[in-house]
Amino acid sequence: PVYNVERYIERCIQSLINQTLHDIEIILVNDGSSDNCPEICDRYAAMDDRIIVIHKKNEGVSAARNDGLAVATGEWVICFDSDDWAELDACENLYNAGTASNADVVIADIYRVNGEHRSINSLFDKEFEFTENEDIKNVVISAIYQRCCPLASDKTQVGFGGPWNKAVKRELIVENAMQFDIDVMGVYDDRLFAINAYVNAKKITYIQKLVYNYVLVDGSITRTYKANLLEVNDRIFKKFEEFINANYQTDEAVRAAYNAMVVNRLRDAFMLYFFSEKNPDKWEKRKKEMKYVFANDTYKTAIADVEEEVLFSNLKYEAKIIKFRSPAAMRAWYKLKGLKRKAGK
Repeated sequence: PVYNVERYIERCIQSLINQTLHDIEIILVNDGSSDNCPEICDRYAAMDDRIIVIHKKNEGVSAARNDGLAVATGEWVICFDSDDWAELDACENLYNAGTASNADVVIADIYRVNGEHRSINSLFDKEFEFTENEDIKNVVISAIYQRCCPLASDKTQVGFGGPWNKAVKRELIVENAMQFDIDVMGVYDDRLFAINAYVNAKKITYIQKLVYNYVLVDGSITRTYKANLLEVNDRIFKKFEEFINANYQTDEAVRAAYNAMVVNRLRDAFMLYFFSEKNPDKWEKRKKEMKYVFANDTYKTAIADVEEEVLFSNLKYEAKIIKFRSPAAMRAWYKLKGLKRKAGK
């Protein structure tokens, strides 16, 4: 998917056309960009006959990925993002691992890029080839809330749900009519896609090879103020609940991961909506909305049942405040956080 990323798009395309595995198709979906991305995509397509360009009106990242899936003909599918870039042997490593193990899904490690700093993110403690339902369930859990997965690395927060470090057999996608869910408006659509791929897979392989460079971008969809964040959360919860009810209705481990995810999304609501400096609403309106959230069954159950020890350290203290379900307490907490931030602590 390509949308107004002219600053990054050539780096991404270069990393794909120079893959050590040459026999690939590269599908660039221009999602109504208003910058020079359309021209850049067309220029590269004229230079490399493996490149297919789709120009369309803007409908969001999920729809753009689906348009790419619709025209894909390869044996495997990987969904990269245009502001990141792939390691040059990414496709070869994922393809070789998939064919050698006869897997339906292959997962690999990534670099996390923050400015000039690049750090290694290993997802799991050791490589695996899983076919048993209990093992596959643990991989599902890793994409819901990774610290609830007994196999996941404690240090890694990125990559468990993303589509860019996973190769999925296109046959699996077609047979199960899998798509990226447009209802969640570009948030957690990748996690939903991942867990549906996992639960339908007969075999999942994980390799400790670095295949991707995930760039932290301040203006990305997951890191900015969203006026409709509460609606997005409601949609996300509905989709995950449908998935759990269909596949793991009575499983306490999956439910525990879901509760942790809900609390994490609530924390995002505080950061990116309720107490965002860009929120124009007066405190009385925000307080009223917060009371509604605290009374909502999904949030209320997750707050009451979440296992605090599985939460990331930067969420554990906040979770203790959240348990009071008090708008005033949350306001005081975020004022304190703001003062610490200004003081540089």
